[in-house]
Amino acid sequence: MISFARSVKDELCELQIKNDCCRSALLYGMLQFSYVDDDGTVTLTTENENVVSLYERLLIEVLGGECSVDYFGQGYRLTVSDRDTLFSIYSRYGDLGSFMPGEMKCDLCQKHYYRGAFLVKGTVNGPDSRFHLEIECPNLGAATLGLLSPLGISFKYSARGGTGMIYLKDGSSIEYFLHYIDARTAAFAVSEEIILREIRGNINRQNNFDVANQQRTVNAGSKYLRAIEKLEAENKLSSLPEDLRQTARIKKNNPDAPLSELADLHEPKITKSGLYHRLERILEAAKDL
Repeated sequence: MISFARSVKDELCELQIKNDCCRSALLYGMLQFSYVDDDGTVTLTTENENVVSLYERLLIEVLGGECSVDYFGQGYRLTVSDRDTLFSIYSRYGDLGSFMPGEMKCDLCQKHYYRGAFLVKGTVNGPDSRFHLEIECPNLGAATLGLLSPLGISFKYSARGGTGMIYLKDGSSIEYFLHYIDARTAAFAVSEEIILREIRGNINRQNNFDVANQQRTVNAGSKYLRAIEKLEAENKLSSLPEDLRQTARIKKNNPDAPLSELADLHEPKITKSGLYHRLERILEAAKDL
């Protein structure tokens, strides 16, 4: 079964890019979030062959460069070690340890850059699990937060095993980010889950409210029954006025009935307010004992 993160990346890899500057921005994001060795070699390890194919194609289209791809275990290792290709990379994008805003040449370049970052080092949980999206940032570290601040999303930063990580745990922020990088199908799935969780939360809150009301009703009914039993035990019930004796009999014979039903059982019928006042008088009579 294909994971949710895998399906998101497959969707992103299939998108067509019209502008040359956007293709360059996408490659820039992929390069900057890949691992860079001390000798300048760029490497990426991934299980997704579509990401590898896109990476390789962009190197050719944007830089006329080349890379090697090795298959191992369940994944691929893409390596850029060709000297001419590395020269083209660093001549155009700098040392990859700092961001070059000049590479964002049109309004769409920025989202392609973030898309590249997610493709090589991002992952996201399926919406049926806990909300979590993260992107490993081996070169920029905490400075990555500054690049993302214009989006208005509150990414968090942490270090794991010496490598920086930015992440989101809020469903709405994850939905927005996925939509921004054009992972529309995934964004819609997250949006649906947010709505479903809100509906379930409202139902649970209503059920809790109803249960609390029922419990309050039961508690109130119990105190009146205890008062009636106390009056009977002391042979004081018969000394109450007839209207209170009638209410006591009806309450004792229908201990779980709501006030509206108890009021209707009276002859003649009385209001809920009238019934409440009678029960309170019974309660006061028991307290006097």
